[in-house]
Amino acid sequence: MTTASVTWPTTLPTCPEREYSESLKDNVIRSDMDAGMKKQRQRYTRTQRMMSVSFLLTDAQKSTFYTFFSNIKGGALPFNFPDPLTGTSIVVRTTGAISGPVFVSKNLWRVKFELEILP
Repeated sequence: MTTASVTWPTTLPTCPEREYSESLKDNVIRSDMDAGMKKQRQRYTRTQRMMSVSFLLTDAQKSTFYTFFSNIKGGALPFNFPDPLTGTSIVVRTTGAISGPVFVSKNLWRVKFELEILP
C-alpha cells in the first residue's frame, strides 16, 4: 500500500465544485493472430483509477493551494486526499498540468486537475 507524507490541507475544499469524474485506464493488451479472433489479456493485475476534480477557491485558499503545490514538489509527490464520494483518505498524485487557478469572480478562483489513485 502506498503512503504519503503530505496531506491535502483542511482549509481547502474536499467536495468538488461541479466537475467530478472517475475513469479506469485501459488494462487490456490485444494481439493479432494469423487466423481467427484476436487474443487479449490483462496488462496489469490492478486497473489504474483516475479522478478529475474542479474546486472553487477563495483568495486565501488560492494562497494555501500554492503552498500545498510547492509542498508536493509541483505535483511530483503523492499526497493524502479525502475521497469525494466516501470521505476516507486515499493516496493520490497529480497527472499532468493543473489548470488554474482561473479567475471566476471577485475572491473566487477555479482550479482543475486530474489525480491518479495509488494502490
